[in-house]
Amino acid sequence: PESGTVFISVADPHKDALLGQVPYITTIRGAKAAVEAIRSTREKGIEVTPLQEYHRYAGKFWVLRRERERAQGSMSYMGQRWLHR
Repeated sequence: PESGTVFISVADPHKDALLGQVPYITTIRGAKAAVEAIRSTREKGIEVTPLQEYHRYAGKFWVLRRERERAQGSMSYMGQRWLHR
């Protein structure tokens, strides 16, 4: 400016967004993902699954796989690892 005054911007958009609880997206890919997530949430709602459910499912998967491999008489690398523990 003509008066010789220098303006220094001290705004921190990231900090302001966090304090205002406003999403802060810096890339087009991130913005597209956010839009898709919002659209999906509006259409399907939100479902929460406890982490223990995933572990329960994974445990059943390995037991069933081991039983199938035993019945077929074949063992994959993972089957061998589980059978010879």
